[in-house]
Amino acid sequence: MLGKLFSGGAAELVKGVGGVIDNLHTSDEEKLEAERKIKELIANYEVEMEKNITSRWEADLKSDSWLSKNVRPLVLITVIGAYFGGRSFEKVKK
Repeated sequence: MLGKLFSGGAAELVKGVGGVIDNLHTSDEEKLEAERKIKELIANYEVEMEKNITSRWEADLKSDSWLSKNVRPLVLITVIGAYFGGRSFEKVKK
């Protein structure tokens, strides 16, 4: 989900930068090259973010602590439970 959010923001960023690039007095080839480089930088940044997440997950799994291995799933279950509990309460309240 977070990746989708970031990707959407990155796409808007590229379009915004592309608009600025279009306003520059450069040839079409230079504009395309600049846009390609920007997209490449964003793609590289996204790959680095994924590597950081993966390394955090690996560190959690290597830990001897039960809590560190299970904190993310427990938070997810709690959030989902709170959402559905709240929705159920709203329906009963009506």
